[in-house]
Amino acid sequence: MQSSRLRIQAIRHSGAFSVHANGSRSIAGKKVIISTGGTAKNLSLAKNKAISEYVERLFFYEKLALKNKEIDTTGLACRAFGLSSLWELRAIVRAATSEYLERYAIHTWWSQTYIRHVLEPVNSDNYQIFLKSLIDLDMKNSFEKLDLIRIPLNNKSVVFLAIGYLPDSGFVIGSSAGSLKDKESILFQAVVEQMRHWHIFKTNQNIGDTPYITKIQSFAKGRFDQALIKRLSVIGEQTIIAPKLKRQYYYARYFQRLYLLCRVYQKNFIDFISDEDSLCL
Repeated sequence: MQSSRLRIQAIRHSGAFSVHANGSRSIAGKKVIISTGGTAKNLSLAKNKAISEYVERLFFYEKLALKNKEIDTTGLACRAFGLSSLWELRAIVRAATSEYLERYAIHTWWSQTYIRHVLEPVNSDNYQIFLKSLIDLDMKNSFEKLDLIRIPLNNKSVVFLAIGYLPDSGFVIGSSAGSLKDKESILFQAVVEQMRHWHIFKTNQNIGDTPYITKIQSFAKGRFDQALIKRLSVIGEQTIIAPKLKRQYYYARYFQRLYLLCRVYQKNFIDFISDEDSLCL
């Protein structure tokens, strides 16, 4: 399996660092482009996050190739379950589970109007933490308005969805899931994802012309405006019931290092991403 050199780029913000990892690999005769990122208040941790996510994507494609399954070069299938590659078992299970619940909750909330959400008021504790997490001032100043949506689950987990409205039309989103007791960390990660999406939009990045990039651009260009307004106007009454999840563990060696990976998924496969009208990324 031929690979291109892994390219690392670091960006310093006012209160954190962002690191982007980019590369490509020929797998089963197809060129797979991988582009990942990590953001943290520490440069070393941001780099570790970016490379860890790169390993997750690379492992996913190579595992499919070994099973002689069709390679989805768009990366959509990779986002249909939670996958994490860190170094400590409890941390990777938590990260992979949160990633899956985040997509499951947003997919369910967006498609089922009876699902409850809370629009956080500007003077709420959660909203103030959200504002303090906005480390990229250029991004913050480009938004005409900011909304913070809280989507609760029945297992004491919560998803925060950050929405930044651009002047005239369009919006940029970021989301994250976890336990409500860790809300500062969840809100920071939601802002980090929103920042990554904003940079993709502003720099007009076209990383392999994936549906992921296409959706980010569609959100920012106003194609989903009316659908978002309609969904936010309906306040459902039911809390999302967290699904029963399965786990698989793997070891893999990349870049002269051994990684432990955890995959979290449901028995009944749900493709969160392929629906062009879904808010899921």
